[in-house]
Amino acid sequence: MSEENLTEGYSILEETCMLVCEPPYQNLDTLLEDLPNFSGAGFYTQLRRIAEHPAFEPVENEEKIFSAAGDTCDDYQNLINAARKAVEHGYRVFILPNPKRFRTPDFIFERKGVYKLFDLKTISGSNSVDNRLKESVGQTFWVHFSACPHDCRDAKKTPATFM
Repeated sequence: MSEENLTEGYSILEETCMLVCEPPYQNLDTLLEDLPNFSGAGFYTQLRRIAEHPAFEPVENEEKIFSAAGDTCDDYQNLINAARKAVEHGYRVFILPNPKRFRTPDFIFERKGVYKLFDLKTISGSNSVDNRLKESVGQTFWVHFSACPHDCRDAKKTPATFM
C-alpha cells in the first residue's frame, strides 16, 4: 500500500490539537484498598495520591493536620494528639479513615515530599508492645506508640526483639 492509499478519504490536519484531562476520580477507600498492591515508586506515588485526595479537610484549630476520618471515631482525640507531636517535628499529617472492609494505617506523614505510613498503638500493660506490633503486621512499616500513664516496667525490654 502506498501512502496515498492510506490517506485517501481523509484530510490531514495542519495543526495538532492535544486534549488534557484529569485522571479519573477514585474514592479514598478504593485508593487505600489498592495500596498493598503497589511497591517501590508506585507505592509512594499512591501515598501522594491519597494525601492529595479532596476528602481530606484541615482539622479545626490545627496547623498541618488534615483528616478524612471525621471526629466521630472512638480514638480521634488520641489521633489528634499524636498528629500534634508529628507536626512539632516538621511533618504534615493526614489522618486516614478506617473502612470496615479492610485494615488501614492511621496516618500519612509528609515532610519535604517524603511520605510515610504510620499506625498509632496505645501501650497499656505487660506484653502490650508485642501484641500491638503483631496487630500492625500488614498495615504499615512504621508504628507510633502512645504510652499510657500505667506502670509499664515490663514493656521496656520487649521492643528489642523487633529491631
